[in-house]
Order: sequence, then structure tokens, then C-alpha cells
Amino acid sequence: MTDNPIEQLHEAVQRYAVEVNGEDSGFVSSFVIGYEQTSFTDEEGMDARVTAVDYATGPGTTLATAIGLHAITGRYLDDAIGGGE
Repeated sequence: MTDNPIEQLHEAVQRYAVEVNGEDSGFVSSFVIGYEQTSFTDEEGMDARVTAVDYATGPGTTLATAIGLHAITGRYLDDAIGGGE
């Protein structure tokens, strides 16, 4: 029996965290991921390229944690583009 896709993603995020932070950094208890998908169509009257954005959360991620991760990620992105003081 295999894990469902969100469980597989959770395992992949954990492996990434271990690679970045080391074995002793604990385990990933929550995550929020945003992703963009692009598809192409030749349907008349439609743009050739259609892009959609979606989000997923880890199996144990609460709404409060997701909001906190969103807030801190937004601050990091602002800093990265020079908007943070």
C-alpha cells in the first residue's frame, strides 16, 4: 500500500528539511505550499497559455499555523525583493 500524494509530499518536505538543517533538527510538523500550473490550449477565443495557482497544506497543519507560515513567508519575500526595512 502506498501513501496518498499529500503524505508523499510531506515525506519529501521532511527529506528536504533534513538535507538543509541536518538530522538533529526535528521533524516537519506543518507546511504550506503554493504552486503554479500552466497548461496550453488551442481553443478559439482563449489565451493559448492558461495559468492557475493553487495551495496545499500538510496533513497536520492547522489554520492558525498556515496563517502564521503565510505571514512570515510574506515578510521574507518582501525582504528578498527589497521591500522590508
